[in-house]
Amino acid sequence: MRRAIVSGLMALAAFGMSMTAQAFSTASGPVVNLVVSSTAAGGAPEVISFQVSPMPNTGCPTGTWFLFNPTDISDAQTRKNMLATLFAAKLTGTSVNVIYSNTICDTGSGYAIPIAIIIP
Repeated sequence: MRRAIVSGLMALAAFGMSMTAQAFSTASGPVVNLVVSSTAAGGAPEVISFQVSPMPNTGCPTGTWFLFNPTDISDAQTRKNMLATLFAAKLTGTSVNVIYSNTICDTGSGYAIPIAIIIP
């Protein structure tokens, strides 16, 4: 669990250094919905979507969910770490801080893509 948080923080720091002019928003709250999609019904693999409560207006075309997949986050270990953090928060009822940008949106769904998920 600590590795997931540390990896997420390291990814956020590296991402922040590469986009120093970009301001990021934070959504905070418990994970109220968590969906892990499969290809069983012809869907795309590894699509993870979730909501926190209260869900902010993310500024993306469809601002009601956060979503990530291999197209959005190419590193498999980062996706695993983010999903592990979401599972831990959901199972324990712990709030998370979701760092996101209103200009980084999934092209297929229009949902905001998380940059980091932190359990404070």
